[in-house]
Amino acid sequence: MNNKLLYILFLALYLSHLGCRAQSWGEGVIQYKKYVLCGMVYDNLTREKQTDVKVDLLAKDSTELFTMRTEAGVSFGEDPGGFALPIPEAGEPYAAKEYLLRFSKTGYVTKYVNYVVPKLYKNEPMLQLPKVLLVRERKVRQLNEATVTATKVKFYSKGDTLVFNADAFQLSEGSMLDALIRQLPGAELKSDGRIYVNGQYVESLLLNGEDFFKGKNQIMLENLPTYMVKNVQVYKKSGDLSQMLGTDVGDKRLVMDVRLKKQYSIGWVGNVEAAGGTEDRYLAQLFALRFTTHSRLSFYAGLNNVNESRKPGENTEWTPQQLGDGLTTTRNGGLDYLINDKDKRFRLEGSAMIRHNDDTYDSKTSSVNFLSGGDTYGASSYNNRTHDVSLSTKHNFLFNWETVKLRILPEINYNKTSQHTTRQDVVLASNFSGYSSEEILKDLFSDTPSKVLLSNTLNRHSTQILYTGNGLNAGLSSTITIKIPHTMDFFVIDASGSYTDKDNKTFSRKFYDYPKEGNKATDFRNEYETSPYRGQDYSGKFSYIHLFGKNWTMQPYYQYSYADKKSDGNIYRLESLDGWDQSTKHEIGQLPSLSDWQRNTLDTDNTQHIDRSKNSQTIGFYLHKETQWPSWWHFTINLPLNIESERYSYERPQRIDTLMRRSIVLFNPSLEFGNSWYTYEPGTRNAIRWHSVNFKLASTVAPPSLYYRITLPYGRDPLAVTIGNSDLKNSWTHSLNSSWVYQNSPKVRQVGAYWNVGILQDALCQGYVYNRATGARTYRPDNVKGNWYTNGGIYFSTPIDKKRRLMLGGNSYATFNNNVDLIGIEGENASAKNKSTVRNVYLSQGITLDYSLGKVKVGAKGNGTWTHATSERSDFTTINAGDFNYGVTLKADLPFNFSLSTDFTVFSRRGYEDHSMNTNDLIWNARISKRFLGSRLAIMIDGFDLLHQLSNTYRSVDGQGRTEITYRVIPRYAMLHVVYRFNVAPKRK
Repeated sequence: MNNKLLYILFLALYLSHLGCRAQSWGEGVIQYKKYVLCGMVYDNLTREKQTDVKVDLLAKDSTELFTMRTEAGVSFGEDPGGFALPIPEAGEPYAAKEYLLRFSKTGYVTKYVNYVVPKLYKNEPMLQLPKVLLVRERKVRQLNEATVTATKVKFYSKGDTLVFNADAFQLSEGSMLDALIRQLPGAELKSDGRIYVNGQYVESLLLNGEDFFKGKNQIMLENLPTYMVKNVQVYKKSGDLSQMLGTDVGDKRLVMDVRLKKQYSIGWVGNVEAAGGTEDRYLAQLFALRFTTHSRLSFYAGLNNVNESRKPGENTEWTPQQLGDGLTTTRNGGLDYLINDKDKRFRLEGSAMIRHNDDTYDSKTSSVNFLSGGDTYGASSYNNRTHDVSLSTKHNFLFNWETVKLRILPEINYNKTSQHTTRQDVVLASNFSGYSSEEILKDLFSDTPSKVLLSNTLNRHSTQILYTGNGLNAGLSSTITIKIPHTMDFFVIDASGSYTDKDNKTFSRKFYDYPKEGNKATDFRNEYETSPYRGQDYSGKFSYIHLFGKNWTMQPYYQYSYADKKSDGNIYRLESLDGWDQSTKHEIGQLPSLSDWQRNTLDTDNTQHIDRSKNSQTIGFYLHKETQWPSWWHFTINLPLNIESERYSYERPQRIDTLMRRSIVLFNPSLEFGNSWYTYEPGTRNAIRWHSVNFKLASTVAPPSLYYRITLPYGRDPLAVTIGNSDLKNSWTHSLNSSWVYQNSPKVRQVGAYWNVGILQDALCQGYVYNRATGARTYRPDNVKGNWYTNGGIYFSTPIDKKRRLMLGGNSYATFNNNVDLIGIEGENASAKNKSTVRNVYLSQGITLDYSLGKVKVGAKGNGTWTHATSERSDFTTINAGDFNYGVTLKADLPFNFSLSTDFTVFSRRGYEDHSMNTNDLIWNARISKRFLGSRLAIMIDGFDLLHQLSNTYRSVDGQGRTEITYRVIPRYAMLHVVYRFNVAPKRK
């Protein structure tokens, strides 16, 4: 490790001393000039940034020394779209103290600016010109509008920006943004709103270049209609710090920027929808958005009990297994605002949201637990009803002065939850295949259970829980940047603090019985628990940012953080009071009226009080380099050395009162590098071909929690007892991630590949010892060796005919996991746990074939997965099983403003030893719609699972066991939607 670190440091220092002939800042800019004059051009009235402005550097005798045009994709400071002019140095031709600058653009009055060269400083090579304002020419006559018809190209590259043309994709009536994202080549949209493009995670979803309900992608995905979208751009955007400093310091993040059509970029636009259907399904939502040149206001409101992502006619990642979410009624609303001063003196943005969920979840489960010497068999039922209310608000305030910038980010979150849960579980020593799990549970929890079943029951367990909780979290963070005069260097100061306050109360009634043991007493627990939590965190960071050479950034930094967290688990055993035992008539949620009942019922064995604090100091060194023309290569190394001092106070009344301390040194180095190459259309910055490679190496160390050192058993649940381990080591993860992407815009073709590998050293696992007589497990954390993984994939999209009507796409994925766990059988090997190694190979193949002709699009799709699991355990049965699906989709615009979307898919499972798991689900969904009032009004009828073939049973198998779960769902319904769109543009003056 030390030799590798020295090599990396040597390489970094060598690169940092290379000559300054590294890069130009744009096409045609003289590379080797030491001093460059940068600036931006704006519209005098709207303060909109202007591109395609011709900028000329003239000598006093009007000799043209240099010329360039501002381009949207080229950056010379805090924002793209500016200009950079070389300043001749003393002794060079035309070197002077004063120059003339000329700015010209069609439709604007040409502007001349005299520029006097100030005193030049060695450490300040980039000079800034105050903003240039252009005045529009007075219109003499209005030209007739011209209609231009062009081929709709699906995607192309502009500089390092990948642009998808929204109008080139055929979408169903009423489609929202999520439907468009799913069709973008190389894009993958997860059910929770996460977006990946070419295998890379999209960190932010933007609207017209700005954050929109930051971190809540689903709001835009589910509420922004696709008819408003002009294009979707994917690029790496400078982070908050780079924007504040006005130069790139290596904090770029991959973003997806949704750009609206011009007619929707000013004024009010919105969407109102109401729907009702069979099975009491309903939906209502409102979305409104107001844009001006320098502000934005939006709000949304919704109510629905349709908690799924299926949309007819779309090729989504949805499978029947996703029905396990139960039934949910959601009520939500929120607003988002942006105020951007036209002179960039300040910027204010933020959002506020409220959400109420009413969830009902019911399931029945049967399972097999694989054990050496004979399996055990389980059956359980689970019923849950949850009400959850959450409110959140976050804001981002930025203030700009000449040499100082200040960012303030306040945030508040509040949550209130109530939950009522009932559960029944049994574990059997033998398999009763003639009984369903529901029949077994009904029999064993009846007043007269079957003697045959009872004699084979290791344990039966019932639980009733009533939970209420609320929590408040408030945080404030800020960043100050200070420019050091006459240099390109900065001081950066970060500070943050947060406070968390939670109060939870839980009533639970638990019944444990061990029929097969016979002589083991029944265990009944009537518990009440209060679990308050208080936490506070503070941190401060000081950085010195030094810019040198051409786009080299060196940043030494120091960070200090402090955290203090207090949590209690006060447990009261109410059954110890007269009248509160198993025969109690009290409703769950009631408390005794007797005085001093808390002291008399406190469970001193399991009540715990924890007070922990941590001081952390980090000394780090950060080095970054990134070029921008003609290729984009980047190099980043981060070497943080962290010193932690932790104090951990743990108390369980009458059992333990201990104070532990720990001081450790952690080192988590990382190295990233890569390059992108572009082939441009002659005379333009439009990339017609592009490919890139990227690598990341990282090592991270994770110390085990001090809680794991406590060796006293903790067992509120007698079937799952946990003990600690005072000999745990730190866990290390070493990883390598790599990717390659190629795109060809004229041929609408792309292909990519990625490969990742990770080694887990002394991985932390929760091994257990199993008691065959009772079915109880005793868990103990341990370090294990031998865990590692590797995965990789290839994906592509290409037309296969000259007119590009027939598109073929595919993705292949493979992963191998070597999983090591510790499992033992009590009494058979002196309670020692033996290594259980399971090797899993997982393969996945997907393929799509889409044909578009006019207003009709037909698609075929197929996906398949295969799982192969082996183990050296003698009792392990090798698993070879596969899931696959195939089907067709159709979208068509019909006469008289009708449209049709439909899909038919067969979901199949094969190769499972349990033949009941080898199933076929035939799913047919359809939507027909009709547009009125110039498409402002639409009526749609949806039908889901029209053949009524969807199963609500989910089956899974892995190296530890086999599980079959039946959910309560309503998969089949029809729904009528009415959608109205509005667009109120300001009156033209």
